[in-house]
Amino acid sequence: MKSRLHHLAAAALLAIAAMPAAQAQSQVTIYGIAAVEMVHVTGVAPVAGAAAGGTVTRLDNSQVTSSRLGFRGVEDLGGGLGAIYGLESGIGLDAGMAGSATTMWSRGSYVGLTDSRLGILTLGRQWNTNDDIMGNYFVFGGYSAFRFREFGFISDLVNNSVKYVSPSWGGFRLRGLYAVGEGITGDTGELALNYSSNGLSAGASYRQAKNLAGDADKLTSVGASYAIGNFRPHAGWSESD
Repeated sequence: MKSRLHHLAAAALLAIAAMPAAQAQSQVTIYGIAAVEMVHVTGVAPVAGAAAGGTVTRLDNSQVTSSRLGFRGVEDLGGGLGAIYGLESGIGLDAGMAGSATTMWSRGSYVGLTDSRLGILTLGRQWNTNDDIMGNYFVFGGYSAFRFREFGFISDLVNNSVKYVSPSWGGFRLRGLYAVGEGITGDTGELALNYSSNGLSAGASYRQAKNLAGDADKLTSVGASYAIGNFRPHAGWSESD
């Protein structure tokens, strides 16, 4: 009897393993960028502690198109509902090092749900709502602005965050993000609205981040662009408080 039960259990396991994946279909995308720059500079200190005036030739990881490796996945749960995740790590391609010495997924890690009628809800380490839309309006995708410390949050990653992106309602799309500080920092809240239709795109965002003392940093940004043939003039404005 015991042997027969073993055979039945084995047969059941084989039957489950042979079942087609009709109830859930998964898709995984592997992507990345590999970029390095040859840099030759004069009038600098060739080594630490040396006087300026020397010449240095370096092979650097690209600062604009930073090298990275990422994984994105979606699993169709049926009825327009899907499970999604994303993992992305920066890479120092010039020396084969991770992009961050302390953070494995330095360029984001999240998991969540997407619904064709209700929108997208994700949790984890995520690019903020400013990054979602403001890179379309500031010169060089925002590099012209967020290199200044006061405007760094035009594009930034937020740890321990919950993010919502609505479906498109007549060209309008709402985004919201909230992050708990977990006793390390204060909480962070963001809200953004974007419109896109017939060549016109416009957006606005607001961010407030508190420290442990309760003091708040605030960032307000707006931008717009319009396609004229093969040209797309764009402009962005931001105020940091």
